[in-house]
Amino acid sequence: MDSPKKTPTGGTYTGCIISTTDFYGNVVELSKATWETHITPFHKEMAGRIVPVKITIEKPSLIIRSSSFNNRLIFQASNLLLPRQNLVRVVVQYEDIVKALAGNSVGDVVTAFAPGPDKEFQGNLGDIIYQKPRPSRKKRKR
Repeated sequence: MDSPKKTPTGGTYTGCIISTTDFYGNVVELSKATWETHITPFHKEMAGRIVPVKITIEKPSLIIRSSSFNNRLIFQASNLLLPRQNLVRVVVQYEDIVKALAGNSVGDVVTAFAPGPDKEFQGNLGDIIYQKPRPSRKKRKR
């Protein structure tokens, strides 16, 4: 008999509520267990907000390395109509960060939250490795 599938974070696979592709092309999953036992109990602002989590993974405005875990990336997106300045951060743990940056890994969401302006829940932010270019403004002809 096969043993249960292990996730990149070392947990046992219990089914996922999101399976998507991140900015780099890696498959990223959010397990039902992580959603129900960590994200919604500890980050109440995220209750019922699965779609913004998925959008943040797929189309981030910012990607930051974790300063505490060398195999984690923090995806951030804004303007998702959420409280706390319309920001969402999603922390994803990968099997191999070098392969992840090349689009050749898999990842698990370990948490998701809306950081507050008062430095609450800021996360372990390291170096910015991607920033979405701002749209250029066309100069008006006079």
